[in-house]
Amino acid sequence: IRKDLQAHCDRYNLMKTWFILFMAFCNGTAPQIYERTDPHGFVFYADHPTLEIPGLLYRSNYVSKEEEAELLALIDGRPWNHDIARRTQYYGYTYYHTRQNIETMQPVEQPETHTGNLEDMDFLMQRLIADDFFPVDHPPTQVLVNEYLNNMSIKGHLDNVDAFGDVIISLSLNAPAYMTMRSCEDPNQVMKVFMEERSVLVMSGDARFHWRHGITRQKQVYIPTTSDIIKRDDTYRRVSLTIREIKVDGTKKVQSGDDDRERKF
Repeated sequence: IRKDLQAHCDRYNLMKTWFILFMAFCNGTAPQIYERTDPHGFVFYADHPTLEIPGLLYRSNYVSKEEEAELLALIDGRPWNHDIARRTQYYGYTYYHTRQNIETMQPVEQPETHTGNLEDMDFLMQRLIADDFFPVDHPPTQVLVNEYLNNMSIKGHLDNVDAFGDVIISLSLNAPAYMTMRSCEDPNQVMKVFMEERSVLVMSGDARFHWRHGITRQKQVYIPTTSDIIKRDDTYRRVSLTIREIKVDGTKKVQSGDDDRERKF
């Protein structure tokens, strides 16, 4: 009887899984995903079978589970900024959202302003340099941490070319997501790239300067490697580390009332 009951439960769970997957496909949350390889032969997954984005690289399991836990413990042990919808933190130089009229997020005279010590993530910075993602003479000098809860999104954008260097890297922690890449020259050229937890997505060259990247609102995340589905509900939490070189000698336009001026930062 116990074996028959177990077999019945197994069939039920299998049917339940297939039903969830079927409904996900019907709702458009589990699109056709293709196994691809980047120029260095590393596997990634995307919803387009052939579209090439020069300068886009992907590495799964770039940090170990233990390193992920250490990074999350470091981040959760520090205070968060609440200036925008997402909670944020900075390590190294601070980037200021000068398009938003938020006084606490405008440039100041001291470019050394920061909330966290970048040396606390030195193992990661050194690994990125050793893997030739950043040149030795232009190392990463800032990490921006974003916390994505539920189905939070970020609009497609280019990281400011006057403020940041030639390489932008996104490290995903705690949960997966899809990064939407859209061509600046041809908005019909779009590809969603699957980012596993502990993976890095590297954008340089065309991917950095000619393709916008963003996270769209989705109720679920389809996992192509296992065919599982993760709900983006109140239990979902993804922590994103944006790693880049900030140009401390750059200038940006700052809106201050009717005064449109340039400020060093």
